[in-house]
Amino acid sequence: MLRPLRIRDFRLLRAGLTVSLIGDGICLVAPAWQVYRLSSAPEALSLVGVAWTLPMVLFPTVGGVVTDRFDRRLVMIASEVIRGSSVATTAVLALTGSLQLWHLYGLAVLVGVGESLFGPSFGASVPGSSG
Repeated sequence: MLRPLRIRDFRLLRAGLTVSLIGDGICLVAPAWQVYRLSSAPEALSLVGVAWTLPMVLFPTVGGVVTDRFDRRLVMIASEVIRGSSVATTAVLALTGSLQLWHLYGLAVLVGVGESLFGPSFGASVPGSSG
């Protein structure tokens, strides 16, 4: 069961996925909290969810094409950089008191774009994965 951990690239992938999973957990709660702080309107939270989900519905084919044309590992890294930069930007804006709802909408779109790139490249890179 632990035999794949002997492979350096697999260990790196596993470590990266673990860090990403922790970040994803935080990203489920943090935007909701920020929307609540900025506007207690349920519609605002719904729009953040739509902004996050829409790219994952519209762009998986684009993610597949990008995965087929470029190095899958680089596509996964780029998608995580997009997602991480979006989350970091949200954090900086929140800490400086500059965060507004439109920031959350735009940054949620970027997170969704990153996820739409990551899924196909991960699925094509790891045997037996469903992405």
